[in-house]
Amino acid sequence: MKKTLIICLILALLSQLSSSAQDRGRFQGIASVNTFKIVGAAHCPINLSMGWRFNNNVYAGLGSGVHILQHVHLNFAGPLTTAIPFFADIVAYNGNSSTSPFFGLEIGGLCETDKSACNLEGHHMLRPWLNGKVGVDIGLTRDCGIMIGVSGIYVPAGKDSEYALSSVVGFRF
Repeated sequence: MKKTLIICLILALLSQLSSSAQDRGRFQGIASVNTFKIVGAAHCPINLSMGWRFNNNVYAGLGSGVHILQHVHLNFAGPLTTAIPFFADIVAYNGNSSTSPFFGLEIGGLCETDKSACNLEGHHMLRPWLNGKVGVDIGLTRDCGIMIGVSGIYVPAGKDSEYALSSVVGFRF
């Protein structure tokens, strides 16, 4: 009898903790791909980040993926190559409705998978990477939606810096 009472109390406590955690936030993932290049270098990220959605307004997570890119400079366009990103992803949503505007920032690094064909002196295989994004999140349910927007990628590296502006489509789950 005592064991049954203790088990019931533990289950009741866990259910209260679980509902309290739901009020403060929930797990969220974002899968995205940059689609059409608008201007700048050929840089197509395919990313997946997973993290925590704090209330309805802020998401923070960690991510990785694969980037297909081509180094383009004044008199040089190298072959397509790939890179693996590692980044922190922060997204702010504006509003409590199922559809809301968002803006976000991915901050991290890129590691090219093979020796770069880029002939500039300052080029390294491991480089910092920033990706600002803005758009609209069309909520299908509370926990999933389609994200459509514009993404601005910047890879700072002195005179070897690169940038790209492209459309982005994502799925929030």
